[in-house]
Amino acid sequence: MSYPTCNHRKDDGVLCGSPALHGGKYCYFHTQQLISAYYGAHARRRRSTTRFALPPLDDLRTINHLLWQVANAIASDTIDYRRADAMLTALKMASAELHRSMKD
Repeated sequence: MSYPTCNHRKDDGVLCGSPALHGGKYCYFHTQQLISAYYGAHARRRRSTTRFALPPLDDLRTINHLLWQVANAIASDTIDYRRADAMLTALKMASAELHRSMKD
């Protein structure tokens, strides 16, 4: 059975290869990445801040994705440093707790 794959090219030029969303050109992760980039650019034009929807911090993949979002917001100057610091501290604590629970 054939299915469409994500059209995102990685830094090394290789296609992502994950299944594309129904009717879309990109997988879930890269669709979210594009949406985030769009809203970040839109927020910069409005001179407002980026908003984050915090999912449960119960796996490392989610924490890494949120770290990417915070770093992207810092780089694009759409988040103030105090808020970014608070979010990074929370992500660090969640990551440490996950690592601790994996060892037990």
